[in-house]
Amino acid sequence: MAAQKWLNPKCKGRLPRGSMGLPIIGETIPFFSPHSFYGIPHFISKRMTKYGSVLKTSLVGNLVVVSGDSELNQYIFKEGKSVYCSYKESALKIMGEQSLLAYHGVFHKYLKNLTLSMIGPESLKEVLLHETDAITRKYLHSCSNYASFDVKEESANVSDRGLLNGQISSSPKSKQSF
Repeated sequence: MAAQKWLNPKCKGRLPRGSMGLPIIGETIPFFSPHSFYGIPHFISKRMTKYGSVLKTSLVGNLVVVSGDSELNQYIFKEGKSVYCSYKESALKIMGEQSLLAYHGVFHKYLKNLTLSMIGPESLKEVLLHETDAITRKYLHSCSNYASFDVKEESANVSDRGLLNGQISSSPKSKQSF
């Protein structure tokens, strides 16, 4: 009875085809397995072949619908009202209450566009990757004097100092030091 309930969850509409995986963890482990940055992850492409471009699954204890249809995704992102991204409380604790993940709607779109203009693919290729590496190495070297330090906290400090104080910039002339 419990297995039947897990495999066929109740919903107000009609769910697309898909696999729910194991109870509680669902298909979380294969979803987070390493994959190439470019292209569709193996987890998604394998299931799209089997179930179609829109499918259901269970990730991190949540029932989710995954879309691999570019037209549907464009509609959802442009429309931006009836569907929104949601993240588990644990993800928000890791990323922080002020993270981009915590916002929805127009403000989320504004922050996303602002972030992409600063650290989008073109900026990363041209400038940021090299500068980020240099800043991180310098900061880790300064932390080497401590017996121990909190990696999460210090990572946030590097990000804050780098982005907010102009360490990471689009022109090498405007660099400032710690």
